[in-house]
Amino acid sequence: MACKESSIFVNLDDENTLGLLLRTPEEFMASGTFGAAYVRDETDLANQYTMAASLLIDATAEKGVAWMYTYPILFLYRHAIELHIKGVVKSHIPIHDLAKLSDRLKTQIQSDYGLDIEGWITETIKEFSDFDPRSTAFRYVRDKLGQLPSEREYEVDLKKVRQKLGPLFRFFWIMRMAKGKSGSSDSQQ
Repeated sequence: MACKESSIFVNLDDENTLGLLLRTPEEFMASGTFGAAYVRDETDLANQYTMAASLLIDATAEKGVAWMYTYPILFLYRHAIELHIKGVVKSHIPIHDLAKLSDRLKTQIQSDYGLDIEGWITETIKEFSDFDPRSTAFRYVRDKLGQLPSEREYEVDLKKVRQKLGPLFRFFWIMRMAKGKSGSSDSQQ
């Protein structure tokens, strides 16, 4: 069976692999792969969301169009925070409430390491939680009740967001290393 050129998702079985490898360098560089080999846990996926947000900031800031990508960038960062917390607390419960997840994180860190993380860690999470408690503010035009967001407008310096989140993501990387998982701190920036 030949590689299906018209398919969006192509299974990398033995029949399709050769066709994929015969692509031009340009086609190959623009293709992506995903699956079990690329995401071992929530932290791996969180790192990908973090890197995607950072790449979007760099690509759009150079062109002066970052404002056009504010929602996707903030969603990527917010979701990365959620996944990082779930990776530490090992929560597979479908909960998106950062305040509740932050409480679980505090409890887990206190239990595992005897550390109180109250302060900049919980305050940084709280900033996203207060603005987007149910993970809908950056994904949808309307909330679950069909209401439009408030008439207010906000300004955010996306590079400062990235800078502020850097230490939080390094904290999550340290927690991953403490649990004996491998990972690269380079992907946390």
